[in-house]
Amino acid sequence: MTNAIDRDEKFAIVLSIPDPHGPNQVRKPYDTMYADNKLKIPESGKAALRRDPATPGWNVLDYEDVDAADAEAFLEKFENGRFYQNYMQQYFGMVKCIDENVGKLLGFLEEKAVDENTIVIFTSGKFSSLRSLLLYQQPAFAKIVN
Repeated sequence: MTNAIDRDEKFAIVLSIPDPHGPNQVRKPYDTMYADNKLKIPESGKAALRRDPATPGWNVLDYEDVDAADAEAFLEKFENGRFYQNYMQQYFGMVKCIDENVGKLLGFLEEKAVDENTIVIFTSGKFSSLRSLLLYQQPAFAKIVN
């Protein structure tokens, strides 16, 4: 980019960002950035889990978190368990890492005074109902694209 910008040439780049993606592992300092946060399952996720006939035990990898007999007990135990908390803390660390690095890219374009004449397009390769249920509310446009 620098060479093209310095020569006043057009340029195109493709930047593939695989995160957030399992296994949820992110580099320092992002790996511990949210370690002190107690993260909760959003109400949309709780509502879906309450309707799921497989609850308790639905989509759980850390089975020590699953010994509850009903959905409410399961939700409380799962939400407070190590698996969910670590999963979410790492997930948010990955998002923070992406945010900071995209910010650096946009800052570079501004520094080179080409930000007003550059088109930046963000796309996503997937939507997952699990993400909308366990991470945050489903995006409004997800229903249109799914």
